[in-house]
Amino acid sequence: MQRLYTTLVFLTLLISAGVVSGQDEPVFTNLSNGDTITDQFERTVSAKLYSFDASAGDVVTISMTQASEELDPYLVLLGSAGEVLTTDDDSGEVLYSASIQNFEIPADGDYLILATTFEAIRGVFETLRNPLSYELSLNGITTPVDGDIETVTLSATALEPGANLRLTIEQEEPIYFLQFSGFAGQSVTIDMQSEDFDTLLYLFGPDGSRISSNDDNEDSTNSRIEGFELPEDGVYLIFATSYDFTFAVEQDWTGGGEFLLTMQ
Repeated sequence: MQRLYTTLVFLTLLISAGVVSGQDEPVFTNLSNGDTITDQFERTVSAKLYSFDASAGDVVTISMTQASEELDPYLVLLGSAGEVLTTDDDSGEVLYSASIQNFEIPADGDYLILATTFEAIRGVFETLRNPLSYELSLNGITTPVDGDIETVTLSATALEPGANLRLTIEQEEPIYFLQFSGFAGQSVTIDMQSEDFDTLLYLFGPDGSRISSNDDNEDSTNSRIEGFELPEDGVYLIFATSYDFTFAVEQDWTGGGEFLLTMQ
């Protein structure tokens, strides 16, 4: 079911993937077929977004293998409108490594990989004592005829300071994408409240690193990122979702509903 954007300013957000094309676009790492990259989580970053362009019918394999013994990898494959397509925890060749194997891409377009840890997928936000290194690989994709490997197009709603939006997430699209332009040193507070489900907020920086998150604010099931100081100028991406969003691929998932989102 498609969302109804009745009172919202709806925006198709072009996010630069792997190239810097101006101050109004975040920069994600874009993966091509056969790529294997080395990256790491450090300090307050325990999740990162990567992008790729694929064609309908491509059979893809995405693997995340830890180089640090303390790291338990977790992978989520997302569609460009907030669809959770599949996830994996421990299916890799190395013990505790993650691997999404032989997944058939449903349509031409842009996709996101959320690379994180088993502990951090629910928004656990702790400062890492040591960097956690990993390898991420992607195989099986072909670029659509009219595809653009330098950009990824997301369906996102634009936010401005003072925003007060009533929104809905559903099983087909359990993550609501929102974005805003910010500047270094700016303090932002983001609130997500719902009577229907246990909320979860992620905040990603312009490079795709998750820089803040919150699950239960003050022992409630609502979420709040309070007084967060933005580290740089650029466009920031918010995931507004349910605590159990990774289970939306299951038929009996009931984690969606209406919510109120505000930003100051």
